[in-house]
Amino acid sequence: KCADARVSDKSVYHTFARTLPPSSKISKSIVGLLLNFGWTKVTLVVSKGSMWIPIREALTELTAKMMINITRVVELDDYIPSQIKVLEEVVDSTYKRTRIYLFIGEHVALVDFVHTMYNRGLLNDGQYIVISVDDLIYDPKDPLERYLQRHYYEPHLQPHLRNLNQSIEAFRSVLKITPSYPTNPDYG
Repeated sequence: KCADARVSDKSVYHTFARTLPPSSKISKSIVGLLLNFGWTKVTLVVSKGSMWIPIREALTELTAKMMINITRVVELDDYIPSQIKVLEEVVDSTYKRTRIYLFIGEHVALVDFVHTMYNRGLLNDGQYIVISVDDLIYDPKDPLERYLQRHYYEPHLQPHLRNLNQSIEAFRSVLKITPSYPTNPDYG
């Protein structure tokens, strides 16, 4: 997977095969979504992992150009579920001044972040939204659990997972920007 801007110049790298769109395309999708709804103030929650840095840089540059204010940046170390307190602290320290969260990081952290907000009652009345970038290719044939829960990460915990209805309710406040396969039968 490559989202590195340095190899995005097609005049230099003619045959470079991509499995993910470049950071510039991802950031344009996010900014386009924000502008479409008139959202101009956001909090950026971003993983420090190397694959997320180019997206963060492209997003920071483009939001500044488009007059979208990133009011706060919260960086996350590599996340594992036993560190749920970190996400709880992020939510507790930002929710009073934030309505739109841009979440750029691992899926397992997103699931726990959204459920942290849900468990605090923040997602009950539509006042908050989480916009997330996901490198997982969306396939409508996949079960919902693949996108709303993290059982693939911890299969030994499956009997103790949140129920699917709770996950569906929590994820009603999430917009995920993700690559997908063509679904139009007339597509090329």
